[in-house]
Amino acid sequence: MNKRVTMEQIAEAANVSKGLVSRALTDRYGVSNEMRSFIKMKATELGYDFNKIKTKQVRKKKCCLLISSRVLTRESYWQPIIRRMEEELSFMGVEPHYFVHGEKQFSEDEQKKFREDDSCAYVVMSKNLPFLMQELEKKKKPTVVIDPQFHVSTKFMQIKTSNYESSYEAAKYLIDNGLTHILYFGATTFSESFSERYAGVVQCVKDFAEEGAKLTELDIDNSDYAFAAPERLAQILKTEKIDAVMCCNDLFAVSALKTIKDLGLRVPDDISIIGFDNTVESYLVSPELTTIEVPREKMGEDAANLIIKTIETGKADYTSLVLNCKLVRRESVREKGEKDEES
Repeated sequence: MNKRVTMEQIAEAANVSKGLVSRALTDRYGVSNEMRSFIKMKATELGYDFNKIKTKQVRKKKCCLLISSRVLTRESYWQPIIRRMEEELSFMGVEPHYFVHGEKQFSEDEQKKFREDDSCAYVVMSKNLPFLMQELEKKKKPTVVIDPQFHVSTKFMQIKTSNYESSYEAAKYLIDNGLTHILYFGATTFSESFSERYAGVVQCVKDFAEEGAKLTELDIDNSDYAFAAPERLAQILKTEKIDAVMCCNDLFAVSALKTIKDLGLRVPDDISIIGFDNTVESYLVSPELTTIEVPREKMGEDAANLIIKTIETGKADYTSLVLNCKLVRRESVREKGEKDEES
């Protein structure tokens, strides 16, 4: 009969602690994917009997993913975030489950159901409604808000993206290419993200005013999720000199593209367009849209890691985590070189 292999022996062979070996072999949180695979490989090499741990049923901790019915329908934006977060949570032994609620408020039934929820942690998808945040404050459980619509108290963790900085850089990209008369099209106050994107463009145009930068604004009330204003946009394009349209997201950019084409104008020859988010809509149109990529899978991964770390240690290392976005150059912006080639 083979000699029984212990966790102490595995720990010695892998040069790690016994506690780390235990967490890796039982698929609990607090171990990186690479380290988990390394430890399991060492255990296999030593002849460890995995059957004795498979029979131990460890009750999984539950993490509640709070998402509004409207946000849930925006699959092209939220699906990569949710998928990655679920993968990370599940792999670390935390079971994710949904709580779908109303768009602007909680019904009485939803309030009652949420107060009874016994999850060990919570993730809020954008809609950090007042009732929800008040109840989460009472629960005193690890909570992460992803891309918050409203201001978030430092009592909670939040994950945001470089909305201001990325919009600034995108506007600078337009100006550097001689596209100095910029129209900002979209919602400016609907959410913190939209406000930051708008502010970035405003500041960039202000900083380069001496180089001819000029800003026109078409602010859309997005409270009912309107993503187009063809008549208002067309009127501006007919009466003002506009070189480029900077949009608060890809949905507004797609609607702007249609309006421009309906006027008999060409993109990017006559007017350039930049979106934001890099959702599927941005590359299903012609020309494909230049846009700003939001690292959505990274947002989901980091949200899960923050939750797991806080569950494990009882404290949060961050109250706010800001992830960098990047400009994705496609076909909807006319660069100086292209103009020179045609002239």
